[in-house]
Amino acid sequence: MNPQRPDCEVCRDLNDEAPPCSQCKKPQDELTSIGVTAYHVWSVLDVHNRQFWSMDGTPLALPVEAVRGAVADYGLSLEMQELILALERSVIAARQKEHARKREKQ
Repeated sequence: MNPQRPDCEVCRDLNDEAPPCSQCKKPQDELTSIGVTAYHVWSVLDVHNRQFWSMDGTPLALPVEAVRGAVADYGLSLEMQELILALERSVIAARQKEHARKREKQ
């Protein structure tokens, strides 16, 4: 399985604040099966293990134990665990910034 990246039209439908396609920094290469697997595991964890700070709803990072458990359950390698954690670091930082920006507007 090696799906193609979404084209510009689909990308813009999914992300209103996307830059013009000519300025987009996303690689135009095909996704790797390792990347697809890491994203799949991360997205399951995101739905089922994401916690939020109860005072204002700030998203918290996924517990490392949850990532380790999923890697063990799926029989994945330590490198895959590191890839999932790297994905989590980049996503949680962006989500926390977005949450802070929304709070400032209120």
